[in-house]
Amino acid sequence: MTPKKQSESDPFLTPSETMKILKIGRASFYGMIAEGKIPGAVKVGNQWRINSKVFWQQMDERSA
Repeated sequence: MTPKKQSESDPFLTPSETMKILKIGRASFYGMIAEGKIPGAVKVGNQWRINSKVFWQQMDERSA
């Protein structure tokens, strides 16, 4: 079952939402962030946000 994409009115995913979509834990998520493996990840202040458009575009390309 493919996770639902968020609406275009919400341009960012939270780390929790991204971890749920990727089915990974917190340590794996932040390890992937450090390695640059989460597409669309940007740090806003002291919090990470994931650009949903970039994220889903990369996910679609990887699954094709």
